[in-house]
Amino acid sequence: LTFDDAGDLVGFVSQDRSQTADGKTYRQLPWSTPLRDHRDFAGVRLPARGDAIWLAQEGEVAYGRFDLEDIAYNVDR
Repeated sequence: LTFDDAGDLVGFVSQDRSQTADGKTYRQLPWSTPLRDHRDFAGVRLPARGDAIWLAQEGEVAYGRFDLEDIAYNVDR
C-alpha cells in the first residue's frame, strides 16, 4: 500500500494474480492499482479513479480503468 502526504491511498502492488492470453497457459505477474482524484463520498474520502495494470517485463499493460461515481456501505438488505 502506498499513501501520499495527505494520507490518501494512492496505489498498491500485489503478486497474487495470474495472466493468460490464450486461456490455457498462465504466468504469475505483479499488478498495480494507481489511484487518483480523491474526493468525498458521503463523508468518506476515497479515490474516484483508478487503474489495474499488469507489470510485465515487456511493459505495463492496463487491463482495467475505474471511475467511482457513488458508493454505499453497511447497507441492510
